[in-house]
Amino acid sequence: MIHLVVSFFLLFLYEPFTTIYVYLPPFLALAFWKIYSSDTNLERWLWAIYIYIFEIDHNLPVLSLFGIFFIIYLFVRFFAKFILCQICQKVLATTLLYGSIFLMLRVMHTPLHMDGTIFPNLIVYYYFVDLILVVLYED
Repeated sequence: MIHLVVSFFLLFLYEPFTTIYVYLPPFLALAFWKIYSSDTNLERWLWAIYIYIFEIDHNLPVLSLFGIFFIIYLFVRFFAKFILCQICQKVLATTLLYGSIFLMLRVMHTPLHMDGTIFPNLIVYYYFVDLILVVLYED
């Protein structure tokens, strides 16, 4: 039943709303979680290639995003020793990911063509949509 609900959510809600801002790929938090939690190297590489292909035409964000991924990956691995709840780990990983993207865009002034008034709201919107998706996703 949960797969039916998730499929409905993806089909009718997630994809149209996440194309509002073209510089953040759809399924970003899910891709990060699958890179972190997958048992097979092939699945990890496929998700990493998906993100790389999506971001290939954005020079600075690509390098920053992959740098952020590896740093957060280490943090989540460290905190996973203390947090046993997998949903809590998903929330932590998604929060760290979008928090670091927010800081990257704010501190580094990455030119991603966002108006200053819409910027925080859009990142928070993407965060909540991805958070719902990652929590609903079953491993």
